[in-house]
Amino acid sequence: MSAKKMLLSVIQDPKIREELREMLKEDYHITENNDLRAVMQFLNDGQIPVDAILLASEDDAVAELMCMLRDNAKFAMTALLLVTGQDLTERELSFLEMGAVDCLQMPFQQKLVMHRIDNAIRFKDSVTYEEMESILRALPSNIYMKDVQGRYIFCTHYWHHLHHADEPDWTIRGKTDVEIRKDKENAEAALQADLDLLKSGKPAQYTIEINSDGIQEYFEIIKHPIRNQHGIITGIVGLINNVTDYEQMKRALEKQLHTDEMTGLYSRSYFEEFLRRIQKEEHKGDFPVCIISADCDGLKSVNDIYGHLAGDQYIRMAAMLFRMILPDKSYAFRTGGDEFIILLLKSDLRSGDRYIQQMREQAGLFQIKDHKLSISFGLAMWTDRSTPATVCLAESDKNMYAEKKEKKAQRL
Repeated sequence: MSAKKMLLSVIQDPKIREELREMLKEDYHITENNDLRAVMQFLNDGQIPVDAILLASEDDAVAELMCMLRDNAKFAMTALLLVTGQDLTERELSFLEMGAVDCLQMPFQQKLVMHRIDNAIRFKDSVTYEEMESILRALPSNIYMKDVQGRYIFCTHYWHHLHHADEPDWTIRGKTDVEIRKDKENAEAALQADLDLLKSGKPAQYTIEINSDGIQEYFEIIKHPIRNQHGIITGIVGLINNVTDYEQMKRALEKQLHTDEMTGLYSRSYFEEFLRRIQKEEHKGDFPVCIISADCDGLKSVNDIYGHLAGDQYIRMAAMLFRMILPDKSYAFRTGGDEFIILLLKSDLRSGDRYIQQMREQAGLFQIKDHKLSISFGLAMWTDRSTPATVCLAESDKNMYAEKKEKKAQRL
C-alpha cells in the first residue's frame, strides 16, 4: 500500500476548507495554514515535504508564492491546484499561466477532486520530454535514444561530423547514422553495432576514431537496450563522450612504451606483447607471417675503432635501412643490442626474400667512416597459430647465424 501524500491547504473560506478536509482526510495527510507568509516560511524550511498545495486566497502575496514555487528548483515536484468556483476569474486564469497545474471547481465531487489531485502530483513527479532534453543538454556528454530501426529519437548535442547539423531547422529525429554522418565507414559500423545490440540485448562499449573536416577525434560509445515492462527491447539509449585528450595521451604513452628509444623501432617488450596478441583467434587472418631475423655485422669493430657513440649510430643506420625498404604494414623490433626481428603479416618466403635482397643492396649507402653497414639476415615462415612462435624464431635465428658464420669464413 502506497504512503499517503501530503497536502497543504491554503484556503481562506472556512466552509470550503472544512468540506475538502472531510472529503480527503482518509486518503491524504493534510496540513492547513491561511497565513501566506507563514506558508512560504513553512515551505522554505522543508522539514515536511509537500506533494500538493490547494490554494484559494485573495491575499496579495499569492503571486509571490506562485513565483517562489515556479522559480525555485526545490519545489519542482510540488503541484499547485487552485480551488475555484464554477467560472474562473481573470486572476485565477493568470495563476494557471504562472504555473498552477489544475483547478478544483465547486461543487466538489470526491472522485473527481481526488483524480485531479493525483494526476497533478503524478504530472509534477514526472518530467516532460522537453524538460528532459533541456536537463540532459546541460551535460557535456552526448546522450541519445534510438528506435528499433536504429533511427534517432533524440540527441542532446549535434557535432560537426554530421551533415546539416549547423542548419537552424535541421533535426536528427528519424534519421540513422548512415544518413547523417560524414564518415560513412564509421556510420555503417555504428548502424551494424546498433542492430547487433538490438538482436543480442547485450550492452556495448567501445572507442572510435573520427577524422572529419581535418580534425582527428576519439569518442567513447556506451549503449544499452531499452526494454518495456514485458522485457521486449524497444530501442537504444546511448552515451557519447569526447575522449580525444585522453586517447591522444594514452596513445602517446603507449608509443613511448612500445618504442625503442635509440632506433625508433618497436621495443623488445612490445615484441613479446605483439606475439601474445597475434596468436589470438581474432588475428588468425594475419597468418602466414614471414619472420626475418637480423643482426649487425662488425659492430664490435666499430665500437673498438670509433667508440660506442659511433656504434650506436651504426645500429640506428640499420633501423633507417629497415624503414627505407620495408612496407608500411611490417613490424620491425629491436630485440637486443644489435639484434632485430621483422614480422611481415600475410606474407610468404618469396616476399621476405625479396625485401632481404633489397636491404642487402641498399645497406652500402650507410657507413661510419670507411666501415659500410652490413647486416646478416635469416628467414622463416610462421604458417599458423598452431605452431609455437619460438620454433619459427629459432629457425630464422639459425638461418641468420649461418649467414653470419659464412661471412666470417669469407673474410678469413
